[in-house]
Amino acid sequence: MVRNSLPETSAFLSGMLAMLGGLSGAAFLITAKGRVVAANRVGRNVFGIGPEPDSTCLPIRPDVLDDILGSDQAVFHVFTTPEGDRLNVSCTRVSAEDAGGPYILVQESNGASIASKFVQAHRQIQESRLMQDRVARAEAKMRAEVARWRHLSMTDRMTGLLNATGFRDRVSERLAGQASATILYADLNGFKSVNDCMGHSAGDKLLHEIAQSLNATIRSGDIAGRMGGDEFAVYMPSCDLSEDPQGQDRLRKAMSRRFPVLTGNGGTRILTVQPAIGIARFPKDGATLTALLECADRRMYADKARTKSGPDDPSTKIARAS
Repeated sequence: MVRNSLPETSAFLSGMLAMLGGLSGAAFLITAKGRVVAANRVGRNVFGIGPEPDSTCLPIRPDVLDDILGSDQAVFHVFTTPEGDRLNVSCTRVSAEDAGGPYILVQESNGASIASKFVQAHRQIQESRLMQDRVARAEAKMRAEVARWRHLSMTDRMTGLLNATGFRDRVSERLAGQASATILYADLNGFKSVNDCMGHSAGDKLLHEIAQSLNATIRSGDIAGRMGGDEFAVYMPSCDLSEDPQGQDRLRKAMSRRFPVLTGNGGTRILTVQPAIGIARFPKDGATLTALLECADRRMYADKARTKSGPDDPSTKIARAS
């Protein structure tokens, strides 16, 4: 039998050789050029084939080889042996592309039923592999589609940030593995005036701009989300923002805007949008994301009340943990 390092080829030829050995008549496996790669004992004796069968070619014309290779049916042929005897054989194409094929199975006609079973079994293996590949590709496509829809379901379309559901899911996964973290909750003071004076399309554009500015200001490992309306949340792992006045100031500036608006009498009114902010620290202020958001939300409303009623510039205020 021909030697080949490919495991698929070796497995195929070994199987064919075992099958050929079970036939009572002469039987061979030949290449598309007629070279013998396997033969049973009777076949070697009939044609005087030595221990290296791949060194021998059967006496079969090229046009007959082409006829066999071009058909899925058995083609009958007559060989004349070296002793001058006539040998009636059936020739069947065996695809076996994964094993260096195609090959031709040549055997005395009375053994065709056994050979066809082997050929059919090999074809079934090839078809099974193709089906497995199709199933694997379909599963990969389905997983990608599920991931895409999950991403869309967790994204706020107006701002491109995570929505409330996405923020909760993403942060809950990461919070348990942190030794410390900060949750910031912000509401935009003055946003309603933008909607009233400039229209809702201007308000939507403002939310998008503030979201992009916020996302550009936070660190690469932080997570920002729009929780609804004009409310935003930021998760900052390994951070205590209450002890970082410069970090607070950067976030306030990222969410602050001023708009000149013409009034009816020809004057100009300045609309100011500034965030009211509340901070909660993990694990001191809560062991779960829900508890941290509730704490930060309360402090945000306390900051909102101070910035609306106090004499100081609201941009300098932030809710601090007591």
